Amino acid sequence: MYEEQTVPVQAGDVTLEGDLVIPDGATGIVLFAHGSGSSRHSPRNRFVANALQAAAQLQAEHQVKIIPGATHLFEKPGALEQVARLAAGWFSDHLSR
Repeated sequence: MYEEQTVPVQAGDVTLEGDLVIPDGATGIVLFAHGSGSSRHSPRNRFVANALQAAAQLQAEHQVKIIPGATHLFEKPGALEQVARLAAGWFSDHLSR
């Protein structure tokens, strides 16, 4: 179970709004930063965030995976699901309680 709240994030002279979700028993945090033309309200970004929150038992190493044919909007069928699966798997493999 978790509760979502809007929080201010100071970035130099600018204050940004972000969504904070802390699942019960959480021992770490994932910061999901969005680029230009995207936001925390984007259905694609919400999909990935929800997948990570459902991986609340997320248990660090840098790794890059290329999804062939996927654009920055993940419009290719199945691309967004593949990204969410890879992200959840990475966190499960590299973060421990």
